[in-house]
Amino acid sequence: MQPIPSDKGGVCHDPTSPAHERGHAGAQLRAQHQLSYLQQVSLFAHHFCKSPDLLGREDIWTFQVYLANEKKLSPGSIHTAIAALRFLYTVTLDRDWAPEEVLPLPKKPQRLPIVLSPEEVQRFLGCVLSVKHHAILTLTTRLACVFRKRCS
Repeated sequence: MQPIPSDKGGVCHDPTSPAHERGHAGAQLRAQHQLSYLQQVSLFAHHFCKSPDLLGREDIWTFQVYLANEKKLSPGSIHTAIAALRFLYTVTLDRDWAPEEVLPLPKKPQRLPIVLSPEEVQRFLGCVLSVKHHAILTLTTRLACVFRKRCS
């Protein structure tokens, strides 16, 4: 941050500097995380109609199953809920739990890579204007084909 002389004899920081803006954006992001975590803990408490400090490991597991099976949430959304509950129980409530044992994170499904057809590869290579880049891409594409044939 760039110091700016103050009317009162001190020094203040330039609120328009990039560093100040990054710090402000970081604070907003932290505030968004806090709000998200509070929402998740609130949903958890409302689901059981009890305070979270009265709930235990089985309740957390039941809630995670509810999010996945009944609410049909994505693994990423469930991850957010579990991260909020991990923070609540290990930091705020100071439970002596190993978070990964009590609150396992859902596995994200692995996606298969997109395989281009020979026509799509030709069309892609036709868009490359640089001879050097065209040669590099052609070579790597052909090597990938040879490697795939040997491994299958």
